[in-house]
Amino acid sequence: MKILCTGATGMLGQELMPLLLKAGHEVHALSRKSRKSSRVHYVKGDVTKPSLGIEHIEVDAVLHMAALTSLRERNKEELFIQNYLGTQNVVHYCQEHGIKRLFYVSTVYVCGTAVKVLKEERLPSITGFRNRYEESKYRAENYVCNSGLDYTVFRPGILVGRYSDGRSKFFEGFYRPVRALVTAHHFAEQRLKLPKREVLESKLHLPALHIPVRLYGDPDSVLALTPVDFAAATIAKLLDDSSIGKTYNIVPAKPPLLHEVTDSIGEVLGIKGYHPSLERTHSPLDIFYNRLVRDFHPYLHDHPVIETSVGHDCPKIDKSYLMRIVAYWRTHDIAQESSEGLAEGEKEVY
Repeated sequence: MKILCTGATGMLGQELMPLLLKAGHEVHALSRKSRKSSRVHYVKGDVTKPSLGIEHIEVDAVLHMAALTSLRERNKEELFIQNYLGTQNVVHYCQEHGIKRLFYVSTVYVCGTAVKVLKEERLPSITGFRNRYEESKYRAENYVCNSGLDYTVFRPGILVGRYSDGRSKFFEGFYRPVRALVTAHHFAEQRLKLPKREVLESKLHLPALHIPVRLYGDPDSVLALTPVDFAAATIAKLLDDSSIGKTYNIVPAKPPLLHEVTDSIGEVLGIKGYHPSLERTHSPLDIFYNRLVRDFHPYLHDHPVIETSVGHDCPKIDKSYLMRIVAYWRTHDIAQESSEGLAEGEKEVY
């Protein structure tokens, strides 16, 4: 099958492209920058432009992954343009050029605040959302489902590193609270007028540092952390006519609990005392840390139950995997450990 892909250079796209090529698909990839590849046919274009800013390409299907991921209210206009109008442009391109097959990547965080059970079906009418990101993806998904095209909707969870080694080329979403913890760690050291722990630990073999940091959230809530290689493999095998008109929630059958995640993060980073709490304190360190991650607070309470027909294929999200993804980040993203880095890295355009 000849497939035009948007978002091919993003976290999911970079994992999925090799699988499409291995399966024998001919891949044309939309890119904002000029790129060359011996296997992928890159086309310079932009989903925010009419007709995607490209000439007609003879393809059998479009796989639309491009999205802006940001939870900040100040990015609401960009979210609307990239996620909703961009999806409109993709649909119009398909309609204009007689491309009937459209695969759309949405998100499980598309159901707003009222839906308690997210089923693998078209969404009901929703008005309440936690942020503009959710709203933009909800509107885009509805537009695809009402387009008259032969669509398939994929709703991945929070994408994180590969299952085998934790590898990822992007460190957004889940990784921002992890990075913020290191920033809070350094904040505590500054208040105590101590040198950074990393300066001393290799020489003195220091034990785990006890700096209590409370993340405002329900310890028993779940996080739909999803290995990016599992999401890519699931999508790759569903790119056929058997999935027409269907929706798939691509999340583990048993997502980890919040306290399991924080325990694993603290162990990898060598910090004791990091845990979720429903109690809001007046600790300067708690206030500082939770200010950095305030956009994530709505996802740490009352998580909807997510029904999934593919989640049983996901390997177990256990402590060893959680530690792998944090350890990989720790050794590959050290340069971004600052509050300034958080502000600049809060969004990603695929």
